[in-house]
Order: sequence, then structure tokens, then C-alpha cells
Amino acid sequence: MKFAFHRARMALGMACLLYMPAAWAQYSGAPTQSSPMPQMPVMTMPRQHIPAYIRDHMLKEQERENQAKIQKEANRLLALAQKLHDLLLKTNHDVLPAAAIAETREIEKLARRLHSRLKNGH
Repeated sequence: MKFAFHRARMALGMACLLYMPAAWAQYSGAPTQSSPMPQMPVMTMPRQHIPAYIRDHMLKEQERENQAKIQKEANRLLALAQKLHDLLLKTNHDVLPAAAIAETREIEKLARRLHSRLKNGH
């Protein structure tokens, strides 16, 4: 009961803040704006008030998305490593091409990102 009263009081306060300037402009004789009435802000439910079955579904969906990202990054890492391997097989053993160094930098960056995703779980 107390929470419903507090929510109603908050809604009334918001309505006053949104609509009072237009009413004051009409009363004072100032020109009014021709824009439509402002929309009330959308109130979202706090996370703890979401039903458990919906929260579980949201978590499972997020886990699927994270797993897909990890799989995509792992495939990219494999492709880069294979590309570097092929590049090193084609080159002279005394000289290392600049492209190989750029490939190793990208592999290292991707490996670190993949490691942090696996470590943190997202």
C-alpha cells in the first residue's frame, strides 16, 4: 500500500514537472509551442522484480550469444594461425616478412581477447 502511494505521488510529481511549463506559458500570455504533449518516460522493472523464468531465459540467451562470439573468435584465431603458418612456409628462413609480424600482432591481440572472454565468462 505504501509503495503504491509513493509510486502515485512520483507519477503526479513527474506530470507536474512535464506539463507545468506549458500551462504557465498559457497563463502568462507567452506564445506556446505547437509541439504535441511530451511523452511520459517509460518505467522499467528493477532486475529483482523480473520473474525467475524470464530472468533464466534472458541469461540463457545471453550465454548463447557469448558462446557464439567465443566460437567466432576461436575460428578467426585458427584462420590467422593457419595463414601465418602458410606464410612462414613460403618465405626464406633467413628473412622474416613484415606481413608475418603484423599477423603475429593480430593473433596475439585476438588470443588475449579470447582469453579474457573465457576467463571472465563473457
